[in-house]
Amino acid sequence: MISVGRIQEYFYCSARRRVRSNIRRALLDYVQGHSHAYFSEHFAGAIAGKIGDLPRAANVLIEIMRWKFLGTAGIAIVAVVWLGFVSPYFSLVLAGWIVVHLIISYVSTRRITRYADAHTADENVLRGHIVDLLSNFATTRLF
Repeated sequence: MISVGRIQEYFYCSARRRVRSNIRRALLDYVQGHSHAYFSEHFAGAIAGKIGDLPRAANVLIEIMRWKFLGTAGIAIVAVVWLGFVSPYFSLVLAGWIVVHLIISYVSTRRITRYADAHTADENVLRGHIVDLLSNFATTRLF
C-alpha cells in the first residue's frame, strides 16, 4: 500500500522543479529589463550567481517551513491547549516561554541576516571577478 508520505513527496518533488524553473525564468525576465548602466555597474558573475542562488534559497525556505516551522508550531499549539486542560497556569507559563523564545529568535535572526547579507555581497563580488577573469582570459593572455 502506498503511504500518504510517498504521495506527498511525489507531488512536492514534481512541484519543486516547476517552482525553481519559474523562479529562474522570472528572474531572467526581470534582469533583462534593466538598463545598460546596471550591467556596466554589476559583474556578470554576480548577477548569474544571484539567479542561481535564489531558487536554491527558495527550496531551503520551503523545506524549513514544511518540516520545522509548521511541525513545531503545531506541536506548540497542541501542547498549550492540552496543558490548558490540565493546568491553566502552566499553560500560560508555556505560552509565555514560547513568546519569549520567539522574540529572542527574531532579534537573533535580524542580527544574523545583516552578516549573511554582507557575506552574500562579498561572495557575489568574488564570483563576478572569477567569471570576468575566466571570460576574458584569452584577451588577457594576448596582452
